[in-house]
Parts: sequence; C-alpha cells; structure tokens
Amino acid sequence: LEVAWVRRRQPADQVQSYCGDWPLHPGYWPSQERLLLQLDFAAAGGPLQAAWAVGQQVATLIQTLSLALAQELNAEALANLDYPYTPPLGPMWDPITRTARRAKRWP
Repeated sequence: LEVAWVRRRQPADQVQSYCGDWPLHPGYWPSQERLLLQLDFAAAGGPLQAAWAVGQQVATLIQTLSLALAQELNAEALANLDYPYTPPLGPMWDPITRTARRAKRWP
C-alpha cells in the first residue's frame, strides 16, 4: 500500500474536495485492487490546490498531479487531459480524469 500527496505551498482560503474510489485495473483483471483519490480545487472552478492518493502504484498519479499543480490546472483542464491507454494494464478512464469529471459536475 502506498500513500502519496502533493499540495500548493499557500493553498486558497476556500477549497472544494472531490473523492473517488476507482479500480486500479480493468474488470477482467484477476486483481481487484482499488485506488482512493482526492482532489482539492480552489472554490469557483479554480486551480488544483492539493491531491491525495492511497493504493498501489500511486507514484505516477502524484507525479502527474504535481505537474498539474505547478501549471495551475483546474478541473476542466484535468478532465480533458489525454492519457495513454493500454487495455491489459489499465482502466479505460484514468482515475484523475474520473475524479476531475466529478468535480466539473458539482461546481
């Protein structure tokens, strides 16, 4: 089990948190491991403020989110990022994309 997080040095006064509990692999994969991901955005569609991930293989997710934090991406930009998709190795929708889409639905 891995736990990783990244945050802005001086986060916004108000943040909105969005969580997701996602499969780490496609449904036909023998292992049914899960990944917990939380993304915090500045209120009113603002940029990413912090991210937490718990599960297996979370280092690459946090690296991506660290870059998103540095570039001040918001939920819209994160939801539209394009990730490589390899059917035997990962789910069709990346956990970051799925959580960001959840954030876009609830402003």
